[in-house]
Parts: sequence; C-alpha cells; structure tokens
Amino acid sequence: MSESRPYETENGLLEDITVAKKLVEILDILFGEGAKAQVERMLVSEIEDMLEERTGQALDDKLYIEQYHKVRDALMAKKIISYDTKTYRLLKKSKEQVLEKDYQDALAFIKVENKETLETKKKTENNKTPSFDIATQTEEFRAYVLSLLRTMKPFEFERLTTQLLRACGLEFYPGRRTGDDGVDGYGYITVAGLFKFKVLVQCKRYQESTKIANYAIRDLRGAVSTDAYKGLFVTTSSFSPRAKEEANKFPQIDLIDGRQFVDLMIEKKIGIVEENGTYSMKKDYLEHIQL
Repeated sequence: MSESRPYETENGLLEDITVAKKLVEILDILFGEGAKAQVERMLVSEIEDMLEERTGQALDDKLYIEQYHKVRDALMAKKIISYDTKTYRLLKKSKEQVLEKDYQDALAFIKVENKETLETKKKTENNKTPSFDIATQTEEFRAYVLSLLRTMKPFEFERLTTQLLRACGLEFYPGRRTGDDGVDGYGYITVAGLFKFKVLVQCKRYQESTKIANYAIRDLRGAVSTDAYKGLFVTTSSFSPRAKEEANKFPQIDLIDGRQFVDLMIEKKIGIVEENGTYSMKKDYLEHIQL
C-alpha cells in the first residue's frame, strides 16, 4: 500500500481517517463502550455501505483487516480509545471531544509505521538479506529481526509464534485467524514424561511504542483460571511496568517480549542462518511460514 494511504481512498478500501472517525462514532452511539464482536460487526457494515455508495466497489476483506488493525492501534496509541481483547472503550466523553488534530496525529503514527515497513523492505531488496557479525553485531541483528517481525501481519506473527513454541517443546494449536476471542491458541506441555499441563497463549504483533497494558494480563489470567494451568503472553513490543507487576502476582502467567522472542528464534534457529561467524535471516522466510 502507498505511504499516502491515510488521506486517500484505494481500491477496495476507504481512507484511514474515515475508518477512524466511524469507529469513534460507533463507540459514541454505544455510550462509550461496546463488546468486541458488536463494535467490529457494526463498523464493517458501515464501511461496506459507505464504500459501495462512494465508489461502487466491494470491500477488500484482506486489506481491510490490515487497515483496521493499524487504525485501531493508532487510536489506542494516542489514547483516543482502549481495547482489551473483549471490549472497546471511548476514552473521551463524546465523539465531539475528539478533534480533527487528534485524528491526524493518530494517522501520522500509521505513516511512521508505513515508513518503517518500507525501510525494512529496502534492506532485503534484490533477494539479499544482510549478515551480522556474531562477535560484534548481535544487538544490531536482534534489532533488525525485530523490525521485520513488526511488519508482519498479525496472523503471520501467530504462525511464527506457533513454530517457535513447538520448537520449544509445546504441543501448540493456534486459534482461528478471524478473531482473537481473548486467546490466540492453546497447547500442552509434558513434564518429566508424566504430567501434562494446558497452556493458553496470547500473542500481539505491536510496534515498539505500543506496550502491553496490565488489563491485557488480567484478561489472560481470567481465561487461565477457568480453562488452563498456565498462560503465556507473547509480543513483539514490551510490557508496561504495571503489566509486569500484574504478571508477577500470578506464577501461572509468563511473558515473552520482543527481545526474548528474537533470542529464542536465534537459539532454536527459527528462520535464522548461522555460518562463517555471522547471523542472517533466511530469504523470504517470514513471508512463507509453513506449519
């Protein structure tokens, strides 16, 4: 998609600012709060109708999901809305309190992400991936891999997480791609060949600036208390101090941030090539993950 997308209509999509305003409007209609399924159903219905009326086109579902996640995350980053996997909330008293500048600031956040994506893709143009010296450039390599992970689509990151967890010994089964429903998958781990425990997994492909909040940890803990023995939260970002405090209260919850995720990829050689004293990524590995 073009970098100018926040202010232009493309084939099969409306402009990002229209999606953002419509999401805020729906939350305002629902008196500031709505269940995930209800809000998303109302939003896609409105967008489909508006797109057909304006352009006569049908909504491109695949592109819309990518657009919607970016718009939602941008509104969250600018503290216009909140989202805790089950409920959306408007953080203003009404839609009138969300100014045009607020929307533009949020969409500027999307443009930064799009720029980061383009810069990352340039690093691998001409079918080449850069190599990093193991002795002196491990930190640079870790940052490079993280930048690639943050450009993945959410369902692609879930597939990568599945590969990694299976390599770590977890008998893991990813959830459906169409929605989160609180967790993204579950698995079983066997201890000493005798005891088998169920583990629930939540994974979020976020940019560095979007930290996991404490309410997300509480949601996972609630699911664990009724349906499993352990809960694992995986992200390409990091966890806020309050989220870490929340997790520390409950030994059933474990956290893997972006840095730890890359370290596990290196350890398990998931998409990683180590040869002649250097690290590199396998060409096009993240675009063609097979389970």
